[in-house]
Amino acid sequence: MTELSIKEQFYKPFEDIKSRRGRGGVYDYITWKDVADRMNNIFGMNWSSELKSLDTLSNNIVIRVAVCAKDPVSGEDFCQEGYGGATMRDGDEAGTAHKSAYSKALKDACKKWGVGLHLTEPTGDTSTIPSGFSGRETAVSTPPASTPSVPTQSIPNTPPPAGINNSIQQNVPTTPTAPTPPAPIQESTPVAPVINTPVPPAVPTPPAPEPAQQSVSVPLVTNTIPSPPTSAPTQPAPVMQDVDPGPDAAGTINNVQEMAINNLARLGGVENPEQLLKDLLTKEDSGLNRDVKNIKDLSYTEAVKVIKVAKELS
Repeated sequence: MTELSIKEQFYKPFEDIKSRRGRGGVYDYITWKDVADRMNNIFGMNWSSELKSLDTLSNNIVIRVAVCAKDPVSGEDFCQEGYGGATMRDGDEAGTAHKSAYSKALKDACKKWGVGLHLTEPTGDTSTIPSGFSGRETAVSTPPASTPSVPTQSIPNTPPPAGINNSIQQNVPTTPTAPTPPAPIQESTPVAPVINTPVPPAVPTPPAPEPAQQSVSVPLVTNTIPSPPTSAPTQPAPVMQDVDPGPDAAGTINNVQEMAINNLARLGGVENPEQLLKDLLTKEDSGLNRDVKNIKDLSYTEAVKVIKVAKELS
């Protein structure tokens, strides 16, 4: 492979170029797998990448990677460095941001040899390209903005050209201005003389008879509030004290005795402990004087005797 063919391989455009809509445009990009495949086709196994530095700024990481390859013609080693960054987000798998930053740095280093350089803008500014992609940004066509309507009041009145102003003024009638009325003249009005008219003497009016007072009897109401009847004090209910039933009372068998009878019945080959009680009822020295249907109905004393006899039988 000649040096010229290596350069052509570096600058050879990629056929599988993907696009996606991002912030402010549509982006053409290639993945880091495309770059690695291009390097494998050119150098085979004679190229590698190495992490040079890793810086953490808050929740962002910046990685510097060195990509080295051996020239198949001269046998010399050549290296290029690139940078890549990513944001560590909550919920992402561990190492996701590091892999993304490493991929960007690898593509940035290989781009200096010409790999994927045709996807980069002349200024090299790819700050608006989303995380995980490399390429150029294509502007999205936007519809032209509609011209805002201008209020008619804000448009100044333009005087019409000469020759038209007179005709317009003749067609529009003008309203005559009403004359201002003169202020009224205040004149002095003569006042008539006051004539004292004689007033006739007042006629005395007899007093009106007073109505007879009627006595009204008002019933006397007492404000005494009857007191409620006094209830007798409530006697406290007698407290029932727990009475010890005693060891001979039915149902006083404890858990240990019940477990022992179950084990003895199983060792004796009896189907269940109730069958054991039925078999012991026929024996005179069994201590059972009544037919017990359930083992829990045994008294403490009966359970002691049943355990003793069952041990002898087993």
